[in-house]
Amino acid sequence: MMNKITKRLVFILITSIVTSCGGGGITGYDINNQDDLKSIKSLVEENFGADKEIYRLSLNAKEHLTSKMGFISIDYLDNGVNYSQTYMEIQGADNLVEPKKGSQSDFFLKNAQGKVKIKDLNFDLIFEKFEEAAKTIPEEFGDFELNRWTFDIDNDNNISAEFTIEATKKGEGTSLENGQILTNYYEFPFTIDSENNLKYNQ
Repeated sequence: MMNKITKRLVFILITSIVTSCGGGGITGYDINNQDDLKSIKSLVEENFGADKEIYRLSLNAKEHLTSKMGFISIDYLDNGVNYSQTYMEIQGADNLVEPKKGSQSDFFLKNAQGKVKIKDLNFDLIFEKFEEAAKTIPEEFGDFELNRWTFDIDNDNNISAEFTIEATKKGEGTSLENGQILTNYYEFPFTIDSENNLKYNQ
């Protein structure tokens, strides 16, 4: 199944480790935690609107090798105009950033006609499929983190998803170089179709 595994190298400044620990707000939630996902959905509904109709929603970790929430983004059409909007922590406080116009090309817009209300997205599916996917990853890997999850809505309003699990390889340690901690990590991309069937995305 996994004959193609993407290896990456992450550099973590030692000073950033000290300053990024603790805190609350959006970064206090893990996107692979079942209880936190309930709070995350409430956060999404409160800030973007439970009845907001979108064609994409993404949950993104704050950095590699963690599932700590970094930012939430949505994409939607408003009177035929394409917009994106982000909710994130800025200077220690949570902020809803003003919407920005995205691509307005006919080619792009014709594939962005689907929509679903945010309240109708099943956030319980995130934890369920993360757990299911992690069990398919070879035993030589561990410390699984859900780094990104994206719901996509097609033109027929079918909901699918794609997500990436990051992991380390057992037996591989970290090294220190010029004040930085160097760690190898591995990416495992998955997709879910509209019937919630899981597939490793080679």
